[in-house]
Amino acid sequence: MQLLTSQQVQTGFGKFADLVKQQGSEPVIITQRKRPTMAVFRYDEAMEMMRLSAKMRFIQALRENAKDSREPTDEEMAELNRLIDEEREIVYQESLKKNERK
Repeated sequence: MQLLTSQQVQTGFGKFADLVKQQGSEPVIITQRKRPTMAVFRYDEAMEMMRLSAKMRFIQALRENAKDSREPTDEEMAELNRLIDEEREIVYQESLKKNERK
């Protein structure tokens, strides 16, 4: 895990971006006034964390709402992953469109 100050990020964003890409699954931690304030991950790592987080929330909702405490089926999990991937693609495409307009 790499630690950088916000000033280092501001003055050397290109180097910062390269560092984030090289870190693999490890975050780059940004500090302000000597305290950690942000963790920056590579895009693919962040998307994977979001997918896993959504999956865990879905499983928790299933458990809370189910009359029995069964685990979700493989089909339910596949459907969840499909829905998440579709939503991520929609958000990504919308982001691209906004950036093209600028």
